[in-house]
Amino acid sequence: RASRNARPSAALAILATATWITWMVAATSPPGGWASIFCAMQRCGGQGSLRRATRGASATDSPRAVSVRAGTAEGPGGSGSRKVKLLMQLSACARAGDIDGAERALKQVQPLSAQDATMAFNNLIKACSQAGDLERANVWFERMLEQGVRLNPRTFGKLITAAARLGKPMAAERWLEEMDARGFVDEVALSAVVDACAKAGDAKRAAHWLRKARLWGVQSGAVMLTSVLDAYARSNDPAGAAAQLETAIKDGVTAGIESYNVVVKAYSMLGNVEMASQWLARAAAAGLRPDMVSYNTMIKACARRGEPRAAAEWMERACAAGERPDSITFNTLIDAFAKVRDEEGARTWLARMATSRLRPDAVTFATLISERAQSGDVTGAQRWFQEAQSVGVAPNQHAHGAIISAFAKASDTESASSWLKEAVTGRLCPNVVIFTSMIDAFAQQGDVTNATAWFEMAVREGIEPNQRTFNSLINACANAGKRGDLALAEDWFHRAVQAGLQPDVITYSSLINACARSGNVAAAETWLERMEQAMVQPNVVSYTAAIGACSRSPGDNSATALALLQRLHAQGPRSELAYRLAIKAFSNAKLLTPAEDLFRDMLSSRMAPQATTLRSLGLVIGGRRLTELCEELGLDLAMLDNQNSRG
Repeated sequence: RASRNARPSAALAILATATWITWMVAATSPPGGWASIFCAMQRCGGQGSLRRATRGASATDSPRAVSVRAGTAEGPGGSGSRKVKLLMQLSACARAGDIDGAERALKQVQPLSAQDATMAFNNLIKACSQAGDLERANVWFERMLEQGVRLNPRTFGKLITAAARLGKPMAAERWLEEMDARGFVDEVALSAVVDACAKAGDAKRAAHWLRKARLWGVQSGAVMLTSVLDAYARSNDPAGAAAQLETAIKDGVTAGIESYNVVVKAYSMLGNVEMASQWLARAAAAGLRPDMVSYNTMIKACARRGEPRAAAEWMERACAAGERPDSITFNTLIDAFAKVRDEEGARTWLARMATSRLRPDAVTFATLISERAQSGDVTGAQRWFQEAQSVGVAPNQHAHGAIISAFAKASDTESASSWLKEAVTGRLCPNVVIFTSMIDAFAQQGDVTNATAWFEMAVREGIEPNQRTFNSLINACANAGKRGDLALAEDWFHRAVQAGLQPDVITYSSLINACARSGNVAAAETWLERMEQAMVQPNVVSYTAAIGACSRSPGDNSATALALLQRLHAQGPRSELAYRLAIKAFSNAKLLTPAEDLFRDMLSSRMAPQATTLRSLGLVIGGRRLTELCEELGLDLAMLDNQNSRG
């Protein structure tokens, strides 16, 4: 490794490697322990220092001399070579988090020298740490104590790291206190505890340990400080992060641009671009040079606030400072202009991207296509799609999905189908969202046949339908024909449950709507009851659909409609449509006075009646009485008619 990193001649590399392989094969464990020798060699080798790696290996007697002195000289394939291999295997298992493999290696490698035993047990605890198994790490610590294996700072460091990875700061703190009792506390262990508190979202606790590090005289470096700042940032407390940074600077901690960047990000995430900018200026005043992370943070903050021109100014500053923005930065800026419908600005930065020798990619065009599609400008979306293809960029799944969804929302099922078929043929692997958009487009038209056909194609393509997919299919059944298809809607409901999905408020409301379309009051009440039994709270749509069943069913269902309306009002929300359908139910039963009372109640709730509501009331009380009632209540029928016609 040293040879490779130092880049010497090939001959030297081969000679060094061959020499050490020969020594290892003839070796027994030296007095210092092979594990410690390997660690020293690894550090030097990783730095590309062949000379230092060699010196580290010869820090004790030569392997051969040790063997002769011990009277146990061995040739190739001896137990010393096997022990080395097993220790290396144990180390590899530790890095991979393979606890079982590490345990097998330790069992086979016995007996060990005192130093090798410490290293071996530490590696086993490391394996538990990597695997996130704190309980087994504790077990191996207890075994170390039982067997009298010497503990060292790394033993506790690995236990603390295990607790930190699992987000258990209290466990990490207990191990740190135990470590302190043995006089082992160091910066690495304290950093791990600080990181554990930070990951658990306990910023104040992380700051407490940072202060304690200073009291103990442990050097609290920039990494530990940055962990504390990040904890405050994730807690949406930029002021706390700023206060910690100021305290650290007063205490003599050398804060780098990374620490300032965390404070800048904390303010920017809350949309406070002004304070973020001030802290970046403070970093510059402290002699620190803002990096691309600094500028990216400001660019994203301005973009999130819908201020693309401010974002562009930060981009110009970055370029003037000699930074090289990447594709992600340009895409952020292009997206910012696209979201405010500034196509000219988006095109300007698309051109700048090309002059910066960065090639626009699928993400770049997906942003532009999506923004056009979401605004309902399908033509504009298609134009960007074609432009992407003209420069050799194949639009991705997201771009196809945006156009398909736009056509689907516009009820242009023919165009949506064509685009989706093209996506499937092009092996773009449309996802469940795209297929569901397609199914929903046909569902709005009550086209059960085509909705089902697209569902079956999705399944064939390996797409796993979600609850929204089944909701769309139930809705298709509700909208089918003049009276819907309740039996088929119920069948899709049961298929969703069999697929392990949890029906939600939309599922039940769509099913109740199918009951309403068929005028089946009893079924609507049953499904409303089942909905509540499933701990799904009915909403205004659910109750309105059930009242709609009463209005569509022949006969007197006024009492049921009124009870449902009262249950809706008990929840708080009121709906003009719910009143209208209830009035229609009273109208069907020829109940004049209760219908008038409902109308008065609706007006007292400050709801303006729609023309259909007035017609429903007029059918039961007559045109003359409707005119008299409106005059009595101060309503201008002519004005209401004009407002409704404009609406």
